[in-house]
Amino acid sequence: MIDHIKTINAKIDCLRKRKERMKTQKAIHFMRETQKILQDDFTPELALSILTSIWGSASETQKQNWRRNNFHPSVVKQNSLTSGLPITKDELIKAYENLCEEFLAEIGKYKLSIQ
Repeated sequence: MIDHIKTINAKIDCLRKRKERMKTQKAIHFMRETQKILQDDFTPELALSILTSIWGSASETQKQNWRRNNFHPSVVKQNSLTSGLPITKDELIKAYENLCEEFLAEIGKYKLSIQ
């Protein structure tokens, strides 16, 4: 029984580390895509400023659309209950990619409007 608990705890620790690595990889991907758009003008501060400005000027409808495409637990739970099927890793990745594409498109529009 003790060995079983130790094994479970080891798996939990491994999954936590994997989750952190995935978050880091997503953040790096996001940073690289943002750098591609902003090119020589890129700084983390500028990217944050653009994000803040876009979010602040977005309509409530647009914000709701972004929230629906995000990975809030309530959305995942609702989708899995509604469809009757568990949400797969590929579906989550696709939703994340769509969200990133929307955001990067908004950054591109914002950059064009400030030039």
